[in-house]
Formats: sequence, structure tokens, C-alpha cells
Amino acid sequence: MRLDINGSTIGYDLWGEGETTLALLHAYPLSRGQWQAQGEALARALALRIVAPDLRGCGESSVGSEPLTMELDLLKKTPRLQLVSNNENSSIISGPKAAPSEGDAT
Repeated sequence: MRLDINGSTIGYDLWGEGETTLALLHAYPLSRGQWQAQGEALARALALRIVAPDLRGCGESSVGSEPLTMELDLLKKTPRLQLVSNNENSSIISGPKAAPSEGDAT
């Protein structure tokens, strides 16, 4: 799939449904294709919406004029978002979390 954000094209795959979205971020210079098997399996096992975007300049995504625009747009558009990166130079990144609803387990 492709999406236009702020004049740039972002390629992505999407699996599953749910209130919470897990974004799988690939390492440079790879593409979202490396997450194919995991995306499908995680969506089934965890009942989450899973998105795997091509980061700017990789796969089907254009370079763009602002390096962090895509990542910031993902955070703004998806209030319950968890990010996972497989880049050896980064750790697992946790995005903003919504406050638990009354009756949610803590």
C-alpha cells in the first residue's frame, strides 16, 4: 500500500485490527518486506493492528524534505502506537500510550 504524507510517498503493509497499533520499523537500508512473516503472525496472535512502513528513502517511500516527518505523523495519527525497531543501534521505542480505561487491568 502507499500513502501520501506532506508531499512524500510512504509505502507500508498493514495487518489486523485493534485499538492499539504496533509499528515495525526496519533497519537501514532494508525495507518493510523483512517484517512480512512477523506482521501476519503478530496480528493473529495479539489481536493488534500492525503497520510496517518503508522508512524515508527505502523501499517504496520517497526521501522527503523533512527526515522525521513520517515518524511524527505516525505518532500524531495513531494515539495508541507502539514502535519496534530492529536497528542494532537503537532499542525498542515505546510511543505515547493512552490512559487506561476504567476496568482495564494494570
